[in-house]
Amino acid sequence: MKPSGKIAAISALLFSLALAALPVAAAEIIKPDKQSGSISVARETSIKNLYTAGGIVNISTEIENGLYTAGGSVVIDKRVGQNLMAAGGTVISRGEVGGSAHLAGGNIMVEGPVADDLFIGGGNINISSTAAIGGDLIIGGGNVVINAPVQGNILVGGGQVTINGKVGGSVKARVESLTMGEKAEIAGDLDYTAAKEATMAAGAAVMGETTYKQATMRAGSSWKHPGSGRVFNIDKKTVLGFMLSLFLAKFLVMLATALALAYLLRKVFEPAAKTGLANFWPSAGIGFLAFIAAAPALIFIAATVIGIGLAFLAGLAYALLFLLAAALANIVCGRWLMKLIQKKEGAKIWQEVLVGTAALSIVGLIPFIGWGIVLVFILAALGALLRLTYQAFLKRS
Repeated sequence: MKPSGKIAAISALLFSLALAALPVAAAEIIKPDKQSGSISVARETSIKNLYTAGGIVNISTEIENGLYTAGGSVVIDKRVGQNLMAAGGTVISRGEVGGSAHLAGGNIMVEGPVADDLFIGGGNINISSTAAIGGDLIIGGGNVVINAPVQGNILVGGGQVTINGKVGGSVKARVESLTMGEKAEIAGDLDYTAAKEATMAAGAAVMGETTYKQATMRAGSSWKHPGSGRVFNIDKKTVLGFMLSLFLAKFLVMLATALALAYLLRKVFEPAAKTGLANFWPSAGIGFLAFIAAAPALIFIAATVIGIGLAFLAGLAYALLFLLAAALANIVCGRWLMKLIQKKEGAKIWQEVLVGTAALSIVGLIPFIGWGIVLVFILAALGALLRLTYQAFLKRS
């Protein structure tokens, strides 16, 4: 299968997993603190389904079903009954997860057990010995340490990878270096590609067949870090693994952000989505004009004597509006697709967000034209927000 085909297959898999993960029961939305932008959830009673996003997110309440969250720092201390989706700069999962977990971030720590599969994409990843993975582990990262037992298979791609726990299935890895700790025990096969053979500690065992392939170092297929001088392989399979990790991280962040904003700003997003869908091309035209006119307008304002500060504020406002449009585009796309699928309107907001986010994420992978299609939906959303802003201004004046 070609790399593009593998990406499409993984994208479809992520979509189906996310679809199965979202709960049917009503969700609870918790807004961040207005001053700090942080969220702290600590209750004696449990919450059925929770959607939240903020600067610092601390969850110290049991979640009966699903938890969907994003933030600069995310800490989950209590049990999540079904599925967990979390993205952030730092993500720490200490509680038990009753279903599957999908995590993305710069630094990720998993300290609690996961009943089903665990999907992780990040920079530094540590799966503690206090955790236990009931299904498969699919992971991509820079520095990866796996101390927890894994009942299923492990599929890993990354830089420095250490396995120091029992694996009930097989391990397939493409890494820079692989270390098998003294507690490592693989019941199945070990198939790995690396620059050199794995470091095997005393006590490490592979019950099945071990297959090692040396990573090729052809001209033009490596990169030397200017600071440390270390050489990294950048062949097609390595790039593919990196792209899949980025796709997972991007998908989770987009989904969590769009869900949070869809509920937090529902009074704004609902009429904007209607406008964007009912007047798609006129709204896209307005958004396009605003898109190309923004930079010259800001430069013109900044050129005046007192305009630098005003241009800075206007730039921030425009950037915020564009980010809101990017989240709204998922709803507009999802509403359009759900209308085509169901042949009627009236889909739930979480369905529209899920379908739209998955669709635009997958479409964005299409070479050359994918980004253009995504941009059209963002411009339509931007135009819809501008139209509503203008109408609100006329009513007030």
